[in-house]
Order: sequence, then structure tokens, then C-alpha cells
Amino acid sequence: MAISLLISGCSVQQSFSEKDLDVIDAQLASGATENAMYELNDLYHRYPGNYGIIMREAAANSILQRQDAAISLYKEALSIHPESKEAWVGLARIYINKNPYKSQKILEKITALYPNDVHVMNDYGISLDLNGKYSEAQDVYRKAISLDPTQISPEINLGLSLALSGDAKTGLSIIKPYAMAQDTTSKVQEDYAAVLVANGRFSEAEAILYKYIPNNKVSDHMKKLKEIWGYKNAKGVFLQ
Repeated sequence: MAISLLISGCSVQQSFSEKDLDVIDAQLASGATENAMYELNDLYHRYPGNYGIIMREAAANSILQRQDAAISLYKEALSIHPESKEAWVGLARIYINKNPYKSQKILEKITALYPNDVHVMNDYGISLDLNGKYSEAQDVYRKAISLDPTQISPEINLGLSLALSGDAKTGLSIIKPYAMAQDTTSKVQEDYAAVLVANGRFSEAEAILYKYIPNNKVSDHMKKLKEIWGYKNAKGVFLQ
């Protein structure tokens, strides 16, 4: 989750230095979330009701998988700014696995308000997939791609969605070029392995996984992928 998306539009009280938040942002961006939390907890109690602090606290809790706390904080932020896109999206991203239906409903409204926001649209597509609405999800991904062809996530998710809806061959053809690119990421490679499994190409998928995840976890991961395609359970594929 991009920190810049979560904190854009924040109005910072003048009682503390802007540099305090700059330091926290740097810590969150670098992965030093526990250190950021220590500073945030102090600021949160010293300056209650500050939207910028609350949003950062919510983001940090979400990163640390403290989902109930993050939900509470996003709701607190919405009590201050009810139309905050960042807070609604933050909530939706937490609910996307906890309560896919609730996530879909939130993102449906946010997408209607921000029809040209590719990131929101991509999240909306994921929520539709998680609710088994593959055709609708694919339409959303295609719209996101048409808005910004440079974004990789909607295209990868389109490939995964097609595979989930039974067209594993086309899904593989979409994802493969990204997996073959020199600047490919481990996430893209894992998605590529997933669609290879969907196509029954187990040995190729296994060889890829050995490069990107610990060797002692490959067997369990392969078993999970085989179950995913057997039961059409999108939750195991759309990794956040």
C-alpha cells in the first residue's frame, strides 16, 4: 500500500513540526514500521483528532497486520473527513480478505466517485473476483488498462481472473511477457507460477517457485496452488 496515497491531502496541525511526519513517512516507506509506530503512538495521544496522524497510524497498523486497530483508525479518520478517498480505500483493502462483499460495496462507491483512478479500479476488480464476479472484474481491469496502459497490476490481475473463470490459456499468455521481462518482480513470478499450475504445467511452476520462495515452502505452496485451481478460490491467488 503506497504511503503517499494514504496521506495525501492531510492537514497537519501547527503544534508539531512537519519534520516529525516526514521522519515517520520515511520509516514507513523503508519498512521500519515498529519505529514509526512508537513515534505515532506518542503523536496520536498528544494531538487527538489530527487526520494526518490518524491516517499514518492506520497505515502502520495495517502493515503490521493489526487489522482491527487499522479499521478503527480509518473509521476515526472518516469521522473527521467523511469523503476521504484514502480512508475508504484503506478500509476496503483490509476488508478485501476479511469481508470481500463489504470491500466490493465500498469500492463500488469509490470507483463511481473517482472513475479515472486506476488504483481504485484495480482494487475494485480484485473485490469482484473475490466475490466470484469474474466477467465484471475483467471489464473493470480492461477499463483500468485503457486508462493507463503503463500500469502492470490490472493486466496481471486480468490474466489471473481469466484463469479463474476457466480460460487459463489466455491468462497465461497475458502474464507470461511480464514474467519474462528483465525487471520482473517476485510477485509477478509467483503469479506466473500460479497460472502455469492452472494450465497443468506443474514442473515449470515448481522451478520458478524455487527461485523466489524458500525451498522448504515450495511443496506446500504448490499444494495450495493446486487446491486453488481445483476449487476456484481466488483468495489464494490475489495476494496483496
